[in-house]
Amino acid sequence: MESLVQVALILFAFAIAAPLGKLTRVGSVLAFVGTGILIGPWGLKLVTNSEDILHFAEIGVVFLLFIIGLELQPKRLWALRKYIFLAGILQLGGTLAILFLILSYLGYPWQQSLVISYGLSLSSTAFALRLLADKNELQTPHGKLAFGILLFQDLAVIPFLAMLPFLVTSDAVTIEENHLAGWQSALIFIAFLVAGRYLLIPFMRIIAWTRVQESFTAMALLLVIGSALLMEEIGLSTGLGAFMAGVLVADSEYRHQLEADIDPFKALLLGLFFLAVGMSTNVGVLIDQLVPVLIGVLVLLLVKIPVLFFLGKSYSLPSTNAARLGAFLSQGGEFGFVAFTLAAGYLILPAELKDMLILIVTISMALTPLMLMLASLLVKKEAGDEANHDDLMMDAEETNAIIIAGFGRFGQILGRILNAQNIHYTAIDINPEQVRLVREYGNKVYFGDARDKGLLEAANIGEAKILALCIDDMEASLAIAQMLAREYPRVKIFARARNRHYEILLRNAGVTDVVRETLLSGLGFTESVLLGLNFDADRVKEITETFRKHDGELLAQQTALVLDKTSLIQTAQEAAAELKSLLQYEKQEEKQGEKQQPKKDSPPGSEHDI
Repeated sequence: MESLVQVALILFAFAIAAPLGKLTRVGSVLAFVGTGILIGPWGLKLVTNSEDILHFAEIGVVFLLFIIGLELQPKRLWALRKYIFLAGILQLGGTLAILFLILSYLGYPWQQSLVISYGLSLSSTAFALRLLADKNELQTPHGKLAFGILLFQDLAVIPFLAMLPFLVTSDAVTIEENHLAGWQSALIFIAFLVAGRYLLIPFMRIIAWTRVQESFTAMALLLVIGSALLMEEIGLSTGLGAFMAGVLVADSEYRHQLEADIDPFKALLLGLFFLAVGMSTNVGVLIDQLVPVLIGVLVLLLVKIPVLFFLGKSYSLPSTNAARLGAFLSQGGEFGFVAFTLAAGYLILPAELKDMLILIVTISMALTPLMLMLASLLVKKEAGDEANHDDLMMDAEETNAIIIAGFGRFGQILGRILNAQNIHYTAIDINPEQVRLVREYGNKVYFGDARDKGLLEAANIGEAKILALCIDDMEASLAIAQMLAREYPRVKIFARARNRHYEILLRNAGVTDVVRETLLSGLGFTESVLLGLNFDADRVKEITETFRKHDGELLAQQTALVLDKTSLIQTAQEAAAELKSLLQYEKQEEKQGEKQQPKKDSPPGSEHDI
């Protein structure tokens, strides 16, 4: 019962930490760590087994690395190589080298110097991107450069995790064992590639074909945890295994659905990890070592900000933007918590030093808003700050403005025309066989249910301008429209509707424009019939346009009466009578005009002179 009470306390802390972080604008990571300190052994002592919780919560890091692997699409990385790899290597390499030299001069062993400098060189992806988004600077030149650096830092986590076992100074780890682990890593990587190519994707197709969402979610969890356990068995990092699993399916049609299924677990477990980090933080170290901790924060800022500033200048950023780049990425990152905790577990870092480093990272994150204010004050605004830096626009990045939900015959027409106009889009379809068939013809479409908010977020719905609802299931289409109108009102929705009833419902749900299949096909068929009756082509166009305009006006009236069946019937009857009268009036006007205009080709008194 006591353990259940502690679980309830942790869940309560988790529930209030994220909203507090958002309201106070300190970020969720810092809020989780602070809440953990509050309820932990150095705070209210509500939770005492922090080390056990931390050990369990490390699986959140495993899920995070799987998501990073999913984002590792070779084409995207190659297109952005100038901004990810070049800028990332310069930032990480420059910061790491300076910190390593400082620590070595202070007498730290090279293993500790490497771990500390590596961990402090990385910034907080979640914290920095959230700040950039809140200040509407994510699409600025320095915001895009910051994004590239952060993406490289995420990738740099992997070699660090693979490096940790080799830094262990225990006699139990011999040189031969380290080489053997390296060969095992290479062999397992090859085996993963083979299994992913010939076994994993076909197996996922079978699970997707059943359309049992719970089975697909269970398979996604098994993929992450199973690959992590396999790596652990051969003595490598569990995170490395999860990352490799993500890479295997990064280019598959299931990438977005996997990310949507895994993300809730990742968010919960990663939040629990940061809570556990806070609970296990030794606040006594801050009290006893206040001066060294503050000096560590100052050194970190004095190293990272100048490196980032001069990096920004090398990319032709104005001084103001370069200074803001340094301020946004000046803090230590959440991976520092991971790195120092894991290093302490390997006995590379003593526990007291680990606690000091975690405090340095935490304080540096808390100081980031202050660094932004100082950057604005110290650096005068230069002329040309608002200039467009085309070399930093990252046009090669896949920022699709259109998401197509449903890629059957209807959606494919839109897709083919967009392709012909070189307009990029993201297509999603729930039918795995349809996805497989379309991809065989060279089109990029992903498997998933567009009703899943997490799936749409994985497809970057927040950055999209238009969502095209092209699915057959009208109830599902209506549910998607209602969800988007509530969660993403900025996104324009264009939808297909099978009949008049669903068009009214979709318009009431906030859809920007609706195309009714029966209306378009019926009007086209009517035009063919009238032409077959030898009607003049212009007259046929006039009749159908009159009908379409009148039908639109009727629809606008009925949209407000969607729940009143009696009124709907009455307005439909009145509209039918009005349309008949309108068309007869137009016909009479046409005949009257013909009488008033004599036929030039007909002699007076002939049968054509009416």
